[in-house]
Amino acid sequence: DAKIRDYSRESVESLISKGAIKGYPDNTFKPQGTITRLEFLSMCANACDPGLTKIKQGAQQAKNTFDKDENASWYDQAIKSAGLTGSWGADLVMGAQVNHVGCYFKDDGSGKNIWNQPILREEAADIMIDCIEKLKGETIQGSIGDYNIQAMIGDYDPSMNNLDSIAKLYILGIGHGDQNSNFNPKSNLTREDSAVLIYALSNPSERDTSKVIKAEKTTEPTTAVTPGTLDLNDPNRRDAVAGDTVVVNGQKIVLNEQFGVVGVGQPVAVDLGRTAQNGKVVENKGYATLQGHQDGDDYWVSPQGEGHFSREWVKIAEGYAASVKNPEVGKSYTFGLGDWCTVTWMGLSWDYEWADWLP
Repeated sequence: DAKIRDYSRESVESLISKGAIKGYPDNTFKPQGTITRLEFLSMCANACDPGLTKIKQGAQQAKNTFDKDENASWYDQAIKSAGLTGSWGADLVMGAQVNHVGCYFKDDGSGKNIWNQPILREEAADIMIDCIEKLKGETIQGSIGDYNIQAMIGDYDPSMNNLDSIAKLYILGIGHGDQNSNFNPKSNLTREDSAVLIYALSNPSERDTSKVIKAEKTTEPTTAVTPGTLDLNDPNRRDAVAGDTVVVNGQKIVLNEQFGVVGVGQPVAVDLGRTAQNGKVVENKGYATLQGHQDGDDYWVSPQGEGHFSREWVKIAEGYAASVKNPEVGKSYTFGLGDWCTVTWMGLSWDYEWADWLP
């Protein structure tokens, strides 16, 4: 196929020779054509879980759960409403669901099979990182905060969907965008670009980490800090630690710590109003770059006045959910947060939903 461009030809030919991807009966590959969400999930799962051992085990676990409860809501969402019932992709998606891999597409009400839609590049990034971390067991060194992702991603925007996953692709050297390092997250992933990504995923020696940029280290130690009184009106205050005292509406509050997060269950937003490293002030529903938080980590304040970064809210919800013994399928729990935050047991995993933000 002469339309295959030089940058992708080695990847395409290698994967075709191994049977990892297929061309068309007329011996063309149609490199600029699109690839569906299900096709890409299949490629990534096969690359990270040879023989699909974990996927098959997960599918059987899902079937066992489904057999016990035919109305299990997770099954309705993942299989029935997705138009996968009886298809070759049903076991793949069920197994992926159990392994927490790439199952974030919801029925758009069009009646179309949502897994048969062309995949966007931002969606592909999420599936790849899920497969790498949860099927292959590979992670980046350190944390995302150790890298200058704003300098690495040409079209960086803190409000990008799936920013974590996109950043990890750059850090791992699997994907680094176009000639200007732009990732173009809202564009469809082409067949040849999917081949390049899968080839790098399958062959670590072929990854290009030459464009990885480490972040400049700034220190703001929180270990061995003696608790004291924090002035919430001071924009340059240090990170809060358990045992610190703050004053909110004239009331003194001693900060506690749960699930590794300070201030859980208390009506205080300890980082609200602080000056971030990017010079911006931390605002409700805004983005920040505080030490220890990835650039673009958003800050949310609940109706009760409790404030945390988005990743901290996830840790809190997961911590609360873990305390529930024998949860009922389809039942939602609020843990005293009211309708602002609901955590629902789907039969095999928890679904977290915030009124303002859906993680």
